[in-house]
Amino acid sequence: MSVYIEACESGSMFTNGKLKDNLNIYATTAANPNESSWGTYCYPNDIVDGKHMNTCLGDLYSVNWMENSDAVSMSGETLAKQYAVVKQETTKSHVMQYGDMKFGSDPIGDFQSTLDTSMTEAMISGVAYTDEYAPNPERHTSVVDSRDIKLNHLYARVMTDGSHKAQLDLSSEINHRMRTDDVFRQVRSTLNITDEDMADVDVNNFDCYRQAISTYKHACADLDDYTLKHMRVLAVACEKTELHGDAVGHAITHACSH
Repeated sequence: MSVYIEACESGSMFTNGKLKDNLNIYATTAANPNESSWGTYCYPNDIVDGKHMNTCLGDLYSVNWMENSDAVSMSGETLAKQYAVVKQETTKSHVMQYGDMKFGSDPIGDFQSTLDTSMTEAMISGVAYTDEYAPNPERHTSVVDSRDIKLNHLYARVMTDGSHKAQLDLSSEINHRMRTDDVFRQVRSTLNITDEDMADVDVNNFDCYRQAISTYKHACADLDDYTLKHMRVLAVACEKTELHGDAVGHAITHACSH
């Protein structure tokens, strides 16, 4: 099995031996365990049939591996070669690989298609590729952090629409982000969570973590793409040996009520 995962912090699915190397499963991810993934073909390069879509049309890592698959011979490109190409082209996050590396020499056609079109040239994004695929990281000129895609969408609406509602929606999102940042700043301060604590964490105390998320949703707001970037704070709090679930929950409730 070959698995491609496009998600922020997607490497966290497989770190610390979570994916054994004897299961005949190979996985590659858009990002390491500690960073966001990125969108691409975002405004102003989001035009379809002459019209701005006001959004990102794809994800940087996913677009890179799918466009590579479109442009090469399915029987000639290997998993290992595709990983190297996609890693070189995905410059905003660290593309990772995990699991069983032994079948990296297998062709991508064994996993993605039963047909080999043997394309010798493909026109993708205005760039011609041949059988000797030439990575070009510079071809993506409108990339956006996945956590900021909604903000980019609302900004694009203001630029293309300019209506009063579009401006209010953008202002509301900015205020939401500022409030969210302040809530988690308070949580970190109350629980004495340092930058060193935030550097690396592997969640083991799942009961505490689930309860912390539930408390946040009850006391503050539902989770969204931007709020999710802060969930590491709650994970770290639950892994600090001197803290317990009640202390974490109290810090969340206090921050949200103020």
